Amino acid sequence: MRRPMAGISRLEFFVVVLLFALLAGAFLQVIRHYQEQAERMAVDITVVRIKTGLLHQIADRLVRQTGRDGSDLLGSNPVAFLAQPPQGYMGEYKDMPADLLPGGSWYFDQKTRELAYKLNHASGFQARSGPPGRQEIRWRVGVRGEMPAGHIPVESLVLLQTVDYDWF
Repeated sequence: MRRPMAGISRLEFFVVVLLFALLAGAFLQVIRHYQEQAERMAVDITVVRIKTGLLHQIADRLVRQTGRDGSDLLGSNPVAFLAQPPQGYMGEYKDMPADLLPGGSWYFDQKTRELAYKLNHASGFQARSGPPGRQEIRWRVGVRGEMPAGHIPVESLVLLQTVDYDWF
């Protein structure tokens, strides 16, 4: 006669729990990777939008013939070129410690005249310039090439990335 099943043993239970834990860990790694890729894509799209807005400002000045001098745009807040600020834009700050801002924040540093983005997911980020340990990317409205002091042709203005980085 056959004995009735008494259930699973402790060993079998721990093996099943271990397998679920391993699968959950692998799943979380994949999720983090895709979150970081989505953040990088959002930053890239925002930078393209800002560059397009700057080009629109330049074209508007050239078409309206309101002046070819771009001195007033040099060092300006690039967010002003957008119809609406990017998600997570915190505003303009003079001496704001970046540590106080949450990850995923954009802000304009009035002291350096740079637009900064503080990363939210930075496991694959490595800055090659800037303060060590700071996980930020920065841009400023600058001049393409060398320009003499004084008159700055509006068509020479570009959005320059001021922090070199690798973001895998």
